[in-house]
Amino acid sequence: MQPAPVSRDGFDVPPDPTELASARRRLSSWLAAVGAAPALITDLVVAANEALTNAIDHSGTRRPVRVELASAEGAVRITVRDFGRWSHEMSNPDNGRGLLLMDALVEQLEVIRSDTGTTVRLVRRLVPRRTPPGSGTVRGATRAGRGGRAAPGPA
Repeated sequence: MQPAPVSRDGFDVPPDPTELASARRRLSSWLAAVGAAPALITDLVVAANEALTNAIDHSGTRRPVRVELASAEGAVRITVRDFGRWSHEMSNPDNGRGLLLMDALVEQLEVIRSDTGTTVRLVRRLVPRRTPPGSGTVRGATRAGRGGRAAPGPA
C-alpha cells in the first residue's frame, strides 16, 4: 500500500487587514482542491482568518505573515506564522475570543510564542473520525495544544 499523497502550498499575507479577503479565497481554493467538504472549508477559513487577523493586529511588525498549508493522511494543517512580538493590548473590549473560536473549529490547535514571532497550527481531518455509538468519546478530548502536546498530522 502506498502512502497518501501530500499536498503543500504556502503564501505570504501583507500585514494589512484589507489583504484578508484574498487570503481567504486562496485558502478556500486550496482546501477545495484537496477534497475538503464545503462545511469544513468554512470552518477552516474562519479559524485561519482569525489566526491571520491576530497576527496582523497583535504582532507589531510590518513583515508579511506566512501561511503554510499541508494535507496528508486524511488531515489538513494550516500554519500561520508572524515575525513580531505579541502585544496583549486590547483597545476593543470585544477582543479576546479568537483562540476560543479557533479551538472550537479545529481538532488540534497549537500556539507557540517565541522571541522571533508566534506560530499558530490548526489541524483537522478531511473526513470526521467515526466513533461507535455510546463510546463516550467527545470531540474536545482529541484537542492538542492546551496540555503542551505536539499536534500530529501532516508534516
